[in-house]
Amino acid sequence: MPGSTFDASQIQCIGFDADDTLWQNEVFYLQTERDFKDLLLDIMDEEMLSRLLFKTESDNMELLGYGAKAMTISMVQMAISICPDIAPYKIMQIIDIGKRLLKVPTQMLPGVVEVFEYLKTRPYRIVIITKGELNEQTRKFLNSPLDQSIDYFVLPDKKLQTYQTLFRRERIDPASFLMVGNSPKSDVLPPLELGAFAAHIPFHTTWAHEDVPLPDHPKLLKLQSITQLMDYV
Repeated sequence: MPGSTFDASQIQCIGFDADDTLWQNEVFYLQTERDFKDLLLDIMDEEMLSRLLFKTESDNMELLGYGAKAMTISMVQMAISICPDIAPYKIMQIIDIGKRLLKVPTQMLPGVVEVFEYLKTRPYRIVIITKGELNEQTRKFLNSPLDQSIDYFVLPDKKLQTYQTLFRRERIDPASFLMVGNSPKSDVLPPLELGAFAAHIPFHTTWAHEDVPLPDHPKLLKLQSITQLMDYV
């Protein structure tokens, strides 16, 4: 069993990623991308549109961050760059496609509520750590069935330095912290580098920006579902 030698005796605080760990997210963004490309297929083929959107989002990421608003700006920018005389109504359609992302329901993933109910019986501090735009991420949490008293942190990114700042501010000792999430790049590698524990739970679709190989590490749990976490904590 993966993680069979995993020692959780030091863990005092468990952090959970939100998007695609607790609730659906990437499926909505993929649909948005498909709708956007459908508007421009008379200009360019789908594969090239995908490449250009990925590059535009990547180039804008440091300045715009993550989320629906950043994606919308990137879509508008890209559309104008490949078609300077694009009709204004198409720009409005692109904006409307992006705005729909701000209205999607919070659809919990299987087993999440069960795990959070179980953790209420355990002696851990529970936190949720997500990245993106504050209003968008907060709305998802407020519309979820999770206990609203849980500490919920919306970060601009999940880089090493951002985790360090959060740990200092919240007085979290990395050596006693477990981060649970679906993204190797955001939820696994930085915590491990800081000496924390990590649990990876794959989602059927992972954003290309987040998909990097998982290491073999004694503090890493490789699970197939969030409910397996209960076997270790």
